[in-house]
Amino acid sequence: MTQQVSAHFKTEFDDGVAHVFQQEGSKLLPLVRNKRVNPGEAAKFFVAGSGTAKTKTRHNDVPVMNGDRTNVTVNLDTYYAGEWIDQEDLDAMAPDDRDTAQKAAAMALGRKVDSIIIDALDTTGVSAIGDYSTPMTVALAQAARRYALTQEWPDDDRWIVALSPDALVHMETFKQFANADWVGGDDLPFKTKKKMRFWNGMFWLPINGLPLSGDDRKCFLMHGPSVLAGVGRDISTKISWENTKDAFFVNGSVRAGANLHQTNCVIPIHVDDDTAIGNETGYAANA
Repeated sequence: MTQQVSAHFKTEFDDGVAHVFQQEGSKLLPLVRNKRVNPGEAAKFFVAGSGTAKTKTRHNDVPVMNGDRTNVTVNLDTYYAGEWIDQEDLDAMAPDDRDTAQKAAAMALGRKVDSIIIDALDTTGVSAIGDYSTPMTVALAQAARRYALTQEWPDDDRWIVALSPDALVHMETFKQFANADWVGGDDLPFKTKKKMRFWNGMFWLPINGLPLSGDDRKCFLMHGPSVLAGVGRDISTKISWENTKDAFFVNGSVRAGANLHQTNCVIPIHVDDDTAIGNETGYAANA
């Protein structure tokens, strides 16, 4: 006898996966310039170059800036996240069980989208700040910020530091980052549970999956709108019955890709991601 999953279950599962992906899936996608495109198409982003204003002499033509006008193409690939649901489990499935399956698929696809964006960040040709010899420090953060200022990044509150959890914990040992006398009392790291916090003109986002070799970790300071991500379709799920397994197979998928507007929109920060937290980076050393 052929088994059929109910239309109600399929609709509820589809909506749940899309909702969880949007709310909790990808950390980086909402922070970069992203675009939805039709299935089978690449994402094209229009990029306008900068220009210089000049004076005009009486009765002469207005000077033309001749700013560049280019398109950056982002090629997309399809990624999958499958899950088996046994018939016996489905018969007794409670809403919490469905939520678990939905969240597992959405989070897996979200991590993949983050991984795609991180791979794009790692293509920057900019020389890194740091040499893997120290953990994340205020000095490294300031050096990265100085680079962004010299490159005239737009002052639009879209500067984002993607760093490992270990790097964030080391930053929290510095009073310049975590002491109310320096940063005020509204956004202290030990007081709030925000996914990001704003410090020194930059948002600080802890995220797993940044490039790691041994203890050598790559973190990144980026200008969010200069990182381009294309999504070919929203999260979709297909549910099919497999007789030999007496189970339904749920196949979730997403099409996505990423690229950089220009290489100087990202600066790598190289840190040691296995340094013990102690007085060498703590309050005692910064008193």
